[in-house]
Amino acid sequence: MESHSIPFSNGQIHYSIFGKGSSDVIAFHGFGQDGGVFQKVADRFPQYRFIAVDLPFHGKSMPLDSRNPIKSHQVVEMVTLISEEQKINRFSIISFSIGARFVWPLLDIFNQQLESVTLIAPDGLPTSAWYRLATFSQVSRWIFRQVMEKEGIITGIIKMARTFGITNRPTSVYLQKTVRTANMRRHIYNTWTALRFLEPDMAVITSVIMNNGTKVLIVLGEKDNLIDSKRISRRLKDIQGIEIVLLPCLHHQLLENYTAWKMEENIGKKA
Repeated sequence: MESHSIPFSNGQIHYSIFGKGSSDVIAFHGFGQDGGVFQKVADRFPQYRFIAVDLPFHGKSMPLDSRNPIKSHQVVEMVTLISEEQKINRFSIISFSIGARFVWPLLDIFNQQLESVTLIAPDGLPTSAWYRLATFSQVSRWIFRQVMEKEGIITGIIKMARTFGITNRPTSVYLQKTVRTANMRRHIYNTWTALRFLEPDMAVITSVIMNNGTKVLIVLGEKDNLIDSKRISRRLKDIQGIEIVLLPCLHHQLLENYTAWKMEENIGKKA
């Protein structure tokens, strides 16, 4: 494994390199993880070199000021610096969950360099009403911060959502684990507010697929209560060139299940 850092906004972005394959993949992890989650993926696919980024407020990336939301051009500058440092020309992208927010700004700018794009449970496609309500005005962000500072309130909201069938039991347990400490709740607030401007442009996505022939794979979980697989499938079903795969698992199981599915698919192609 190689470890690198580059300047980003008012901090630093850390990224790791796994594998020594001839094909490059820039990878963006999900909330509460770091780039290390792609170590196992790289181990199973030695033909690739994974450049795994630690998202802001995650892993070894230096803290940023959450009051200054990240802009699309900053993400483009980040990938440009990584590409120059690692001498990357053509590459693929893979992301999980909130990591997809770093993919949206790249599709248009790097469209001629993209081999393929894999979005696993992509966040922001579309942005949930809860996310928009919590982050897109100064007043709502203030309320969001007050709520996240009080464990009793957020725990009560999760229990109420379970009572009214908005979430199932596994999702409620998962959510309660993510808010059990003040640091974890602050982590959620900082990440959500900092990434609020990184949203997909469906016209750009369609153009990249139709005009450049970029392969786009959307991987969704049939039991995922964090990312609405049915809603995403309906939104994308009419765009030719997007492949949608549904796996029978929960949100946090998707990266591991995708890796297993991809290995089986590769074996099938060789048979």
